[in-house]
Amino acid sequence: MEQTPMQNPVPSPMPNMAPVVQGAKGSGMLIKVIGIVVLLGIIAGGALLGARVWDPLWSPFRPSPEKVMAMMMENMKNVKTSHTIANMGVEVKAPMNAKLSLMLDGNSDISDITNPVGEFTFRVSLTGATPAESMSATVMAKMIGKELYFNISEANLPPLALMLAMTGIDLDAIKGVWVKAPAQEELAQASSPDVNALTKKLQDMVAASSVYNLKEQLADETISGQKMYHYLLTLDNEKLAKLMGDMVAEAMKSPTVQQDISGGNDPSTSMLTELFGSGAIQGIVSQALEKIGQIDVEFFIGQTDYLLYGVKMEKSLNLSSVDPGMTGSADISFETSYSNYNVPVAVLVPSTFKTFDEVFPQQPLMPGKL
Repeated sequence: MEQTPMQNPVPSPMPNMAPVVQGAKGSGMLIKVIGIVVLLGIIAGGALLGARVWDPLWSPFRPSPEKVMAMMMENMKNVKTSHTIANMGVEVKAPMNAKLSLMLDGNSDISDITNPVGEFTFRVSLTGATPAESMSATVMAKMIGKELYFNISEANLPPLALMLAMTGIDLDAIKGVWVKAPAQEELAQASSPDVNALTKKLQDMVAASSVYNLKEQLADETISGQKMYHYLLTLDNEKLAKLMGDMVAEAMKSPTVQQDISGGNDPSTSMLTELFGSGAIQGIVSQALEKIGQIDVEFFIGQTDYLLYGVKMEKSLNLSSVDPGMTGSADISFETSYSNYNVPVAVLVPSTFKTFDEVFPQQPLMPGKL
């Protein structure tokens, strides 16, 4: 059998590997690009966090609420002027069905503590179950050093109008009239060095106390163009009661306060001082706060200047917890905003005014009365 000579096999063409290699190189390049982007993102995010441009609640560069509150307490001691708007409401539901509203709006300047300056508007409104049970009044006041002026711009106060009418005074006739109050001596005493030192002492006591516990960090808000830290705090009733007791005890040590109580020579003055210093006030406040229960308060603090710009509180209260003989409930709300810190305040003396004795003349004593 004739053998077929062996032939060299024709080599098969090698598959083209270029696309595979090119694809691997492309994938590697893509991974590198993604890695660089992620790295740049981390660096950029860290820079934004560090610069506080991006300031989420979990940022490690964000100061703790405790530090923010401490700085706020310290910085507020340096405030000399401010604008304040405060609103308080108490709505009592069945069986009384009444609503009380209080409002204050004004500017104050204590740059010179011996000559405080302020201009305020006060409004009180009581809405009863019927129009006959409703009352309201608006009073404007100016304090210039040791002089005090007030103006009853609006008054729907039937009981007060009746009392004044019995003394020959027409309430409607004095509406809109500026009256200079005879309070110069009292205001001068309130500006004494002793009271100034006491005021500073009480401020330091408040700043050093921690009568709150952080309940929640809320989302930042913007007020008047400035970002605010927004905290929900729970008042520590036990610490708050102690602080108030300590403040009253400290005030009782003041010679001016003792002079006001009994002329400074009555032995009962020292007895009162010992009583208040023994914790009586703390006990009274503690019992009241225990009946009220937990109080949550919102704070708004500037992220730039660490000053207080707002306080807000809402509380629903079962009246039977305060007094077993009472029924129903009450909704209490309180909101205060502060602005114009350390902006000069100018308060002018009213162009026309009457003295207190002109508007409220002293009535002659009735026969047989001392």
